[in-house]
Amino acid sequence: MKQKRILVIRPDRVGDVVLATPLLRELRKSFPDSFIAVMVRPHTKDILLNNPNIDEIIIDDFEGEHKGWRGFWKQVFKLRKYKFNIALHLLPTQRHAWMTFFAGIKTRVNVGIRLYSVLTFMKYVSRNNYIPLRHEADYSLDLGRKIGVKSSNIEPEIYLTHECIFE
Repeated sequence: MKQKRILVIRPDRVGDVVLATPLLRELRKSFPDSFIAVMVRPHTKDILLNNPNIDEIIIDDFEGEHKGWRGFWKQVFKLRKYKFNIALHLLPTQRHAWMTFFAGIKTRVNVGIRLYSVLTFMKYVSRNNYIPLRHEADYSLDLGRKIGVKSSNIEPEIYLTHECIFE
């Protein structure tokens, strides 16, 4: 069986990235031999440092060095080099939908249906029955469940180094 090469995209705020950590852990448990990378903004990358459940942190600075069409294509070619076969879009954006489409990532899962997700042939997880009291981490796990994750463990995890604790 071909190795799963999974890209999790969470290009937003600190709290949302923290609440994506249960998905990362459960992906690793479900697919222990997979390659798992996360694409985040520069200001949230430190949350994922030392996380044993991921193999790579990819920065998407779409207000800085990856701005505009040139930056977009630079990221597309970078993603192609990783040979991802699954992309989980925890925050749906048109930029990332097209980016993963042009990078040739075969299985792409988005939250909800949008015109660009239809045009790029994405699978989706519906939030039509949105429950305000349901935990955001559980909504993130829904995308993992779409590719075979069975867990409901929504405990977030942040890994600190000895230096972080005693500075």
